[in-house]
Amino acid sequence: MQTTSYQQGNTAGYNGVVDTDVQFRYPTLSAPSSPEMEVDNDSSPDDGWRWALIRFDNLFGPGANQIPVGSTITSATLTIQHRADGNSGATASLHQMLADWSGQSTWNSLSTSGAGIQFDNVEAKSTADASVSNLATTGAKVFSDSALTAALQAWANGAPNRGWAIRQSQDNGWIVRASEDATVANRPMLTISYKAPVNTTSLIGAGVTIAVIDSGLFEDGAGTSRIKTTRDFTSGQTNPAHISPVDAYGHGTHIASLMGGDKTEVEGVAPGVKFVSLQVLDQNGKGTTSHVINAIQWAVANKTTYGIDIINLSLGHPIFERAATDPLVQAVEAAVRSGITMVVAAGNVGMNQQGHVGYGGITSPGNAPSAITVGSQRTRGTTTRQDDLVSDFSSCGPTWYDAFAKPDLVAPGQYVLGASTTSQYLYQQLPMTRGQSFGGRAYLNLSGSSMSAGVVSGTVALMIEQSKLTFGVRPTSNAIKAMLMRSAIPLTDAQGVRYDVLTQGAGSLNARAATQLAAALNPTVVLNASWVYASLPSSTVIDG
Repeated sequence: MQTTSYQQGNTAGYNGVVDTDVQFRYPTLSAPSSPEMEVDNDSSPDDGWRWALIRFDNLFGPGANQIPVGSTITSATLTIQHRADGNSGATASLHQMLADWSGQSTWNSLSTSGAGIQFDNVEAKSTADASVSNLATTGAKVFSDSALTAALQAWANGAPNRGWAIRQSQDNGWIVRASEDATVANRPMLTISYKAPVNTTSLIGAGVTIAVIDSGLFEDGAGTSRIKTTRDFTSGQTNPAHISPVDAYGHGTHIASLMGGDKTEVEGVAPGVKFVSLQVLDQNGKGTTSHVINAIQWAVANKTTYGIDIINLSLGHPIFERAATDPLVQAVEAAVRSGITMVVAAGNVGMNQQGHVGYGGITSPGNAPSAITVGSQRTRGTTTRQDDLVSDFSSCGPTWYDAFAKPDLVAPGQYVLGASTTSQYLYQQLPMTRGQSFGGRAYLNLSGSSMSAGVVSGTVALMIEQSKLTFGVRPTSNAIKAMLMRSAIPLTDAQGVRYDVLTQGAGSLNARAATQLAAALNPTVVLNASWVYASLPSSTVIDG
């Protein structure tokens, strides 16, 4: 829940209030700059009816201090300051305007249903959104009612906001302070409490293919329809033949479901992606570096044939040499140069054998400069981010030999539910991690930066889909990495101290903002030209 107040010239810099009064006696007079407005219910020619108009513009949108479109409005109040010149038995009521008006409007210009304001459900609503009584006392009057909240809800959902007309029941003029009052605290104030919409997206990773270099993979429920090809590199071949999908170990199946599981109960990040399964780990989860290199090089060579956009590497080994001479790192760098985005696990060496958290645990190829290196975030089984921590086991930088600052960011990776099959090694060996079964399908709760990399690969698929929808082409891998890091949300430890960059990189994955960046930054612009195609929100609402 969040609460925001809008008052002309407040500390947030809000300047969207439009107010004036219109009067029967002087039907062509406008008063857009008056510090006061008068509300009178007098039909005599020497005075006449006088109604106030007030509107708060620019309430809803993606900008700073705006309420996100589609938010749930839980309450709303309008506070009006006034002088003690009304009647104690009078009431003032707030009616939604249905006709357009401006600060320069006059009695005669409001002519939708005849001169002046007609409360006829054409020019203004006949029933009030809220009302207040006893207009004789000096100070503040607070309009608050469920109908007022409903009006704000309609505007949050996209209905036109034309503000309100204020009328009163008796003929003693009621003087209220306007947005031009010299004292900010005297100006009208609209206070809105709301829940931001859940960050949903229509993106599913459609048209994007992820090559999963792992133990093989099955789709959630042992399906195979979205697996374009499976190749087994465990025998040392550089160009193995196509085979039926396989995954005796189960690691690749779990990772792939986090990327793109399409079952409603346990949906992945990008349920519309397709896969290329490149097996490099055997039935016990073991493999060799040369097999991984062969698989990466095969993916580069067959990039066009299978439409490979992303390679996920949820594996690694200790760093034995500088990145510039490490064959595995160089294979990753070559893949990025070919146009494939490489998402790599940071490693699970965040603690030593005594259980002390430390630095320098990044594994190869997480030290590849152009890779998106992902550490693990602990969500603690809640949907709120306020209690999230970096997993103790998550490898921290700097990298050995080169002292590169890694990881680049962190993502959920501790006790994450993903697909399995009952015959797979991990399901058999880890009975305590088995999750609830849905539709007879098996699931496991696994932990590691491997899982985090899978979550980020799914997010990258959404970003690529979004960019293709908006601009017709995908962003470069470096641009994708920059968007992920720029939009990441920094985490703090259990004591409230922000983690350093060697522990969390830029922070926690913010998939919503990353896809918004992909929709706003045009990858087709010429060098040195602005690539900002659309306005960008300055923040992402979390736990609204």
